[in-house]
Amino acid sequence: MDRNFWLALLIALSLVIGYNMWYEAKFGEYLSQQEQKALLKKQGAEPGKPGQAATEQTKSASPAPEQAAVAPVTSTFAPSPVASPTIVVDTGVARAVIALNGATLSAYALNHFTDDKGKPIDLVYDAAKYAQDWNERARAAKEKGDATFNAVAPYPTLGLRFDNQAFSTHVNSALFKTDAPAPEIKLAEGDQPLTLRFALEDASGVAIEKTLTFRPGSYEFDVNVNIVSAPKWGEFDYSLVWFGLGDEHSEFSGYYSYNGPIVMLAAERLADAPDDEKPFRDYQGALRWAGMAHRYFTMFGVPHPQGERRVRASYIDDMNATIEWVNHAAMESNPLALSVYLGPKRHDLLNPYPDGQKSIIDYGWFDVLAKPMYWILEMFFRWTGNWGWGIIMLTVLAKVILYPLSHKGFKSMQKLQKLQPHMKRIQEAYKGDREKMNQEMMTLYREHKVNPLGGCMPMVIQIPIFFALYKVLLESIELKGADFILWIHDLSLKDPYYVTPVLMGATMFLQQWMTPAVGDPMQRKIMMFMPVIFTVMFLSFPAGLVLYWLVNNILSIAQQWLIYREAKQEVK
Repeated sequence: MDRNFWLALLIALSLVIGYNMWYEAKFGEYLSQQEQKALLKKQGAEPGKPGQAATEQTKSASPAPEQAAVAPVTSTFAPSPVASPTIVVDTGVARAVIALNGATLSAYALNHFTDDKGKPIDLVYDAAKYAQDWNERARAAKEKGDATFNAVAPYPTLGLRFDNQAFSTHVNSALFKTDAPAPEIKLAEGDQPLTLRFALEDASGVAIEKTLTFRPGSYEFDVNVNIVSAPKWGEFDYSLVWFGLGDEHSEFSGYYSYNGPIVMLAAERLADAPDDEKPFRDYQGALRWAGMAHRYFTMFGVPHPQGERRVRASYIDDMNATIEWVNHAAMESNPLALSVYLGPKRHDLLNPYPDGQKSIIDYGWFDVLAKPMYWILEMFFRWTGNWGWGIIMLTVLAKVILYPLSHKGFKSMQKLQKLQPHMKRIQEAYKGDREKMNQEMMTLYREHKVNPLGGCMPMVIQIPIFFALYKVLLESIELKGADFILWIHDLSLKDPYYVTPVLMGATMFLQQWMTPAVGDPMQRKIMMFMPVIFTVMFLSFPAGLVLYWLVNNILSIAQQWLIYREAKQEVK
């Protein structure tokens, strides 16, 4: 095997790989379509049939063809000729793109929110990537004969799901007629709501109409779906699918925030995200609303009228799930009507909703402390016009409130420092009898009225405040893109030059150096190493949180200096 052999082998491999790439680029789409048609045929479903399961269940109850009259979906629908495959509606706050194939929502780009690359954030989940993975896994399961594969099939947002997967695919790709006046419509302030109708009269005899109503300057729009069955199919259930939630990708979004469905049944709020082990959640009862929540954005649909309904959530991935509103298709009109909110989790936008939608903004375990903290922070923002200065004022306020406790803690540590010689003598005298040594230590503390844990109390009290503020800064979209000063242009992101984390570590080191030396030398060395650990941790934390800790350290240093000065004056 000389050099010529390896050269020939390399050329041959290059030709094979190159040919495969060319073939896929030229014929891949056509082969994919043929594969889809073969799959539909193999599943035993012709495009246009609602689903075998629904048909068998209702066959005996279906009226004879001559006895039934299929009511038209709407008598006022008048389609307009639109050459574009999509209809774009700009409401002023978002740019919605409706695909005529399936009359589904293919994009919803926010006008006032961008990702770290400056691109508008699209709240429609990219189901195409999921579809590729799902097709591969479904094919592998079929080849292995694995009957347990039940991952949710890909659907477009505002797509329809029937018992028959083939019919679902057919409807969600069929070309709907529309009465849209133009391919692109821009709503201005003061305009009337825009209502667009999309209709499909399928060869099966099933008639489908979707109606979308958009309002200028609003993240809310109305969805109305009406499916009228044909006599040969009878009645059947279907569902309107919201497939995941698009968002910007961030390490904080995935690991520190709740990402999943939220359902409000009567007065009970249910937030139980499906996972790969339990991929489905079914909810039935007096449904007020159901939706999806991410770190900064949310979607929820309020049914009209509210009442007894069924909703299903299905696992997509660790960040996303589907929400399906189940409805019944009959021989007459039986519409499913929803008011959908799709936008930021802003307090001022969610608070006015009457059915607990404000609970979508959830700060977790520290919610009771975090919500009033946000209210105070917002008040400071209104005073200063800057969230960064609001954080500084909130830090000062917290320090003032905790000052008596902190002062007492520092005093306690000073007393402990003065007792160090006595403590060392006790340790030497009873080093073989730990129980006796502890008894003598407690006697020493009582005689000098010293609390050995007093120096830890300020830090312990600050922990819930720290985590509550951490959740406020992490979850509150009001701070997204909030400018502070100089190089910090987004308090919800890390400091791009790591200046504040390094300053925070330096002030923490200075604070440790000024703290009275108590305990054994090894403990002292460990405590002096803590600033390094904290600095590394805080490098990726939101700049607003680092700002809080930095200002808190500076105030603590000033407080310690005052206490030392008081102590020196007392000695004099």
